[in-house]
Amino acid sequence: MDARYFDMLRRIMELQFVTLELNLFLDTHPCDERALHDFKEAQKALTQAIGEFERSFHPLFSFGIGHVEDGWNWISDPWPWEINWHKRRG
Repeated sequence: MDARYFDMLRRIMELQFVTLELNLFLDTHPCDERALHDFKEAQKALTQAIGEFERSFHPLFSFGIGHVEDGWNWISDPWPWEINWHKRRG
């Protein structure tokens, strides 16, 4: 499997974490302009990262919002929980 696949998938998971944490923070601090700015930037980066991953490999979602160009191949690669992330560090 292409090393870029794992790097891009890890980046997506990191950005998902950041956007979720900022979302939770903004629930209790809705007037924090810096947090709102950071959330919007992280959200934009996440959208771009998902788009790039899907154009390069396969859709990440099977419920109608994924990019399907080369057929129904999203089930071909390992699921995130099937990847040995500890082995991939470095």
